[in-house]
Amino acid sequence: MKKLKSEGNLPASERLQSAEYLANALDINWTWGAMYFESNLKDYEPSVTWGKWNKVAGVGQD
Repeated sequence: MKKLKSEGNLPASERLQSAEYLANALDINWTWGAMYFESNLKDYEPSVTWGKWNKVAGVGQD
């Protein structure tokens, strides 16, 4: 999260790990994580970011 905040970028694997940890291990509302990524990513793409967070949280449609 520090890297995201300082650089505005994370590799895809680190994005997924962060999402899984925040949503599943810490039980943080997945929409908060998606909004945080939205506000800090330089290469933000709404459908990709929200879709991945949705899937990680287990609320999306497979």
